[in-house]
Amino acid sequence: MNVIVHYPKSKTSIDILKKRVAEIHARVVVRYIRELACPYNQKVKLLKKIYTHGKSSNTNET
Repeated sequence: MNVIVHYPKSKTSIDILKKRVAEIHARVVVRYIRELACPYNQKVKLLKKIYTHGKSSNTNET
């Protein structure tokens, strides 16, 4: 199977694509955590750790 992908060329379009990809990724992570067989409070702790790790990772980007 051949797939042709047309990537955005402008900075604005690239930024929009990055935001959409991040939103989809976040939804997948949340859905996965919701389906885990563990207590609610553990799920909340896990989400908080992911959130704080993500925030600290974003501050290190240039």
